[in-house]
Amino acid sequence: VDIGTANIASARWDIQHGDNSVLNVRDCFIALPAEEESNLNMSGVPYYRSDDGEHLLVIGAEAFEMAATHGIQLRRPLANGFISEQEDFGQEVVRLILKLALGGPATKGELAVYSIPGAPYKMDPTQALFHTRFFADRLRELGYTPQPINEAMAVVYRESHQTDGVSKATALSGLGISFGAGMINV
Repeated sequence: VDIGTANIASARWDIQHGDNSVLNVRDCFIALPAEEESNLNMSGVPYYRSDDGEHLLVIGAEAFEMAATHGIQLRRPLANGFISEQEDFGQEVVRLILKLALGGPATKGELAVYSIPGAPYKMDPTQALFHTRFFADRLRELGYTPQPINEAMAVVYRESHQTDGVSKATALSGLGISFGAGMINV
């Protein structure tokens, strides 16, 4: 699972069928008053009722489209690569996005490797620890066994896979850089 400020994406390899599936959900939302429910139903826009029951949350591509066409402020549950401390619905929306991007595990306790940012430069290092634990807890709630991986290290591992029986691992310099919407990981 790639947890980014702009998108949360998941990929699964199906050993039996020899193929993989990739799901991508835009990491954004809009919150509307609950009174807008009939309008959303009439327009066919999918939404989720907030935990407080007072808001309707439109998530992902639908939120992006509504924000662009109706001049509504698009909101993001993550900022600068981490869970936004200023966003009231941030944690709630991330739970919903993870569920959309992953669904349930194929087998109980299926491994879910998820990307985490590196130690932030000139920021509180406890923010990274909270972020890592938050996503581990959310993945456990969905039935997975979570395993964090540094985002830049994931780039190195991805590029060192075997191709045509020849390992590319010996050709690597060991430097991985991931350019995201919220931060750069090295």
